[in-house]
Amino acid sequence: ARERHAALLEKIKTGGKGPDLGGAYGELGMLLQAAEHPEAAEPCYRNAQTLMPSDPRWPYYLGRLYQTTGRAPQAEAAFARVLELQELEPELGAERRDDRGEGKILCADELLGHSAIA
Repeated sequence: ARERHAALLEKIKTGGKGPDLGGAYGELGMLLQAAEHPEAAEPCYRNAQTLMPSDPRWPYYLGRLYQTTGRAPQAEAAFARVLELQELEPELGAERRDDRGEGKILCADELLGHSAIA
């Protein structure tokens, strides 16, 4: 995580913009969330979403973060954003792991159905 944080700081210092900087924020958020630091991951995802508004990853990860921290209304709103993006690009899907750890692709409307489960 320190290396990703250093890379993000370097991009900020050198005037990184748009998708490049947004991707760096998002990657750092994923690392922080995986390390069980959701309070630090959330602003990273928000920055990534601001810099990359058409990328469904960031509202999806925000939704998962909200879902796992018991914030169902925020999770539903985030997953609704994924659905909006999917309507713009119908082939978009989002990966979710089921209880057995097996990955499967769910479309955003299925994600909305799961958003209240924590």
